[in-house]
Order: sequence, then C-alpha cells, then structure tokens
Amino acid sequence: MHDYGRLDYHVIHRSTGKPLWLRDIVIKGRLARLYRLQKQAWIRTMKTGSYDGYPMTDEQIREHLHYSPFRPSNNWHFNRDSLVFQFQAYQLGGYDTGKPFVRIGLAELRGIIKPEILREAQSYRGQREPDKSKP
Repeated sequence: MHDYGRLDYHVIHRSTGKPLWLRDIVIKGRLARLYRLQKQAWIRTMKTGSYDGYPMTDEQIREHLHYSPFRPSNNWHFNRDSLVFQFQAYQLGGYDTGKPFVRIGLAELRGIIKPEILREAQSYRGQREPDKSKP
C-alpha cells in the first residue's frame, strides 16, 4: 500500500480571520462552470505534459478519463495571476499521477468568481513559485 497523504490549502479572509471556502468565492449558480474550467485545465495539462513532462495524445487522454473520470477540486489557493486547484493522490488517476494541480487564469474566471476575490487575487504578493524551466 502506498502512502498517499493529503495536501490541503487553507485561505484565510484578511478581515475576518476565518477560512475562505470555495463556496464563499464562487458566484451563485456558477460552480458547474468552474468545475468545467478545472476539467479543461486538466486536459490541457495532460496534453502538454506540463505536469509530468510526458504529453498525452487525444486518444490517451480519452482513455485516461475513461478509467479515471475527472473529479473537481474544492482545494484552492491564490497565485499571482491565477487560482490554483490542488488535487489529492488518486483523485485524477493512479499512484503515478501523484497530487497534480491546475492553474486557471484570472481572466478565465471572470463571471464565475466574485469580483472582489479576483481583485484580491490580482494584488496577491505571495511567494513566487519556482521556475521549473531552470535547473
């Protein structure tokens, strides 16, 4: 049995000090649209190989989704120009899939995420993510 652990993010509202859950930031009635964007981002990630370095063909992606149907994530955090959605081990595939994540750009999220959250995300000054293109 593989140890698969969990990777959970907790975004805290600056003024209230309370957790900011996904349901708190999505415009009412738009969650299904957000989940579709997550799936599209996951397909792009598989197609480009940007997660594991191994691009997949359309046929391989269809087969992967047949055996490992997409399950959306409510586990999110800010990035400088996007929201990042983190998936758990086994959520999107077998052990070798690991704990993938997808980024969805702020522009794509207009009309889905509350405007005040998008403004907050634009001013986010968190730690830069490492540049994976440099050794």
